[in-house]
Amino acid sequence: MKTRIILLTLIVATMTACISGSYLKRISEAKTEFYTTNDPLAASRKLIGYVNSGSKEQLLYMMEAGYLLQKGGNLEKSNQILMAADKMIDNQGESVTQNIGTYLLNETGKDYKGEDYERVLVNMHTGMNFLLLEKYDEALVEFKKVNYKLDKIRQESGINYKQNLLAKYLAAVSAYYAEELDYAYVELKQIEKIQPGLPPVVHGLMMVTQEMKDLDDYAFWAGRYPYIRSNAAFTGKNFKKAGEVVFVFEAGKAPIKESRGKLLDEPGMKEALLGTARASSSLAGVDGALIAPTLMLLAATTEHPIPKYEKQEYYITNANLILTDKQGKTFNVKPVNMVDIENTMVNNFEENYSKVKNKMIVRLGTKLAAAIATKISVETAMKNSARNDKERLIAMAAGWVAGGIVGFAGFQAEEPDLRSWNTLPAFYNASSILLPEGEYTGVIQFLDSAGNVVREKQLEKPVVVANYKPVIVTERTTD
Repeated sequence: MKTRIILLTLIVATMTACISGSYLKRISEAKTEFYTTNDPLAASRKLIGYVNSGSKEQLLYMMEAGYLLQKGGNLEKSNQILMAADKMIDNQGESVTQNIGTYLLNETGKDYKGEDYERVLVNMHTGMNFLLLEKYDEALVEFKKVNYKLDKIRQESGINYKQNLLAKYLAAVSAYYAEELDYAYVELKQIEKIQPGLPPVVHGLMMVTQEMKDLDDYAFWAGRYPYIRSNAAFTGKNFKKAGEVVFVFEAGKAPIKESRGKLLDEPGMKEALLGTARASSSLAGVDGALIAPTLMLLAATTEHPIPKYEKQEYYITNANLILTDKQGKTFNVKPVNMVDIENTMVNNFEENYSKVKNKMIVRLGTKLAAAIATKISVETAMKNSARNDKERLIAMAAGWVAGGIVGFAGFQAEEPDLRSWNTLPAFYNASSILLPEGEYTGVIQFLDSAGNVVREKQLEKPVVVANYKPVIVTERTTD
């Protein structure tokens, strides 16, 4: 029985490594296609065949492919996959066998369920697709889900995640055109409270209050931010005679998970593991002198099971959208940062590190205790039937071999789970402008962190501003 458990553990560990390695290879190829040739549709084709694979990484394939399809303009297919991903997230639950597998091995033995921020972004990008498709009611439903999920995460985890300001802003845009003005006003006021004075939010506050015929509130916002109102391209009394251009710019590359290095290189890790092993009930009556040398033998080459997020290199951090009317007058739309994925990922993961680390120490301490217990059990059983010194030496050797197999199977199965949503941007920036009806040519100026224009891109099609209708312009850079 023990032999079968040991072999099963080794087989599962090997399969887990192969599956994880295959995913990392595929996503690396997709990223190369996306980042190097700037062809998100070609990148999506490297992953889309796996969105129904039933693999442990199926959710990741769905999120990656859905996002890449959005960037490539295939909005309907993108939403088909992202909505299926959201349904999978809602239906995910751990079985007893999955819990046991995680306890014996590590997180790569589980179906990937998504980090908190990833689960939220599935709905945000689904909402963006609906908004681009001019389906404002459906878009609003998805943006509301973002708020709901964040509230639920805060309640269940006790972690005070920041509000997703872009989702709240786009929820307000969707609500305004879906004629849910009260909801739009609440969302805009909440953003204003969190981060006062954002030009697109101030414009929205004035638009909504005028549409609601709330002249007092309109006067309040217009008076509080006169410089924003005076800088607006459209200052007429009836916003319905204008069209709104919303520019969403996604900059850079989100951090990716990497190894922390060797397990015992972390200060205090050796002492923590020894303490847990000594405290294990399975070591009752066992000579404590075995614990330290056994740990050093098993963990000397073990990689730290908990990864870390590493920021990636890029230099474009923002952009200007320059719109020009037929008379040659230009209008500048410069987005403001609304979601900092880069620092959210790094900071939230490190804030949770101590909790995850304690879980890992218990798991490894138990594996260490199991290895020693196996060694003693096998040795004792064989010694009891030994007839001479030679057989007693064989019993000692057999005990070490059995304990070593159990220990190495457990410790070598430990590897960092490097799976994450890799193709996301580092930042989501957005702004808007109100313009008179008409046709505008557009140029996007890409800026570095110092505000210097590093290159420009001419929009292929004119921006057509229509009466009481938003135009959503999106752009993503990875350099």
